[in-house]
Amino acid sequence: MNLMTLQEISEYRNESLPCTLIDQATYVSTESMLADKRGITAISKTPNTGNVKKYYKHDVLVSNIRPYFKKVWLAEYDGTCSNDVLVFHSTDCLPNFLYLLLSSDAFFSYMTKTSKGTKMPRGDKRAIMKYEVEVPNLQAQFKICKIMDSLQSKIKINQRLNDYLYACCLTKMQEVVSKASELMTVEKCCDRIYSGGTPSTNNPEYWGGDLSWLSSGETHSRFIIDTEKKITEKGVEGSSTKLAYSGDIVMASAGQGFTRGQTSMLMLNTYVNQSVVVMHPKEGYSAYLLLELADSYDKLRVWSDSTSTRGSMSGKLLKQFEIPRIDQKTAFKLERFCGSLFNLIESNLRECKALYGLRDALLPKLMSNEIDVSRIELPK
Repeated sequence: MNLMTLQEISEYRNESLPCTLIDQATYVSTESMLADKRGITAISKTPNTGNVKKYYKHDVLVSNIRPYFKKVWLAEYDGTCSNDVLVFHSTDCLPNFLYLLLSSDAFFSYMTKTSKGTKMPRGDKRAIMKYEVEVPNLQAQFKICKIMDSLQSKIKINQRLNDYLYACCLTKMQEVVSKASELMTVEKCCDRIYSGGTPSTNNPEYWGGDLSWLSSGETHSRFIIDTEKKITEKGVEGSSTKLAYSGDIVMASAGQGFTRGQTSMLMLNTYVNQSVVVMHPKEGYSAYLLLELADSYDKLRVWSDSTSTRGSMSGKLLKQFEIPRIDQKTAFKLERFCGSLFNLIESNLRECKALYGLRDALLPKLMSNEIDVSRIELPK
């Protein structure tokens, strides 16, 4: 293997285009990139001023904001992205191998250590290109990519299946509300609506425990099976954070870019921060609240802009938001239809999480030659 810098095997793409040329279906922002190397998700809104960057199929996109979130994607098509996304083009290695290098924990650790800023750290573009990596010959690169592709393929299949299952639930919900002739407030569907708080980040005794803690940015995931950060019992006692339960619906009340108004369903018990509004649904209304509010994202954004001086979506405001009125019997029918599909979605998400863990454990062993890829026979 040869020790090389990123600059020797790749380069940044900096081709600029006016935002009027954005295709929403292929636009990528830091908000639409998923944490922990989970690729990207659809974006509901694109910028209408300024310029954006061009990327091409097989380029590697990395979010340059808060690199510890580990947001990376191997482009599957041509498109555009925000200027806070770094676009890497491979020049002296396989594109898939470059993706593996840039999705390694070692790279993100380096990127975080060399980043600039505290509240919103950004990667140092010059320092990033000085990152040193072991680069094997092309045959070994091909084998490593082939091994990892099998894991990625299964993950993509699960993700596409989940998209289909969710679409089925959304269609069913839209059929139900098409028959509604009256409106009701969100409060009518809930036993309780509240927000949480954040333990002091200056107290290490509050963090690194075994209690889940949700931030607003994590509502990018429609279904939440885990959280990025954990807190301790002392963190709970020393702050205003509150516990939300599996089956509750959560919405980001604030956040960078497109975060505000995003809606998710919890599939675990977790404490939440002050920028997350928790809706504890009345019996039977969980699926309806998730699907209706997620489908009302644009309306929620416009409505919160018009009713709040800072455009935030507080629990008090959310209680007053009107949605089609359905009775509890109808809500139960929708819940029964969606329940089994939501269970499949959860199962697929947990399998993906296990596959991500396997990928992250296997990758450094292949990269360091701890597992000798020359001895591995790939099926033809």
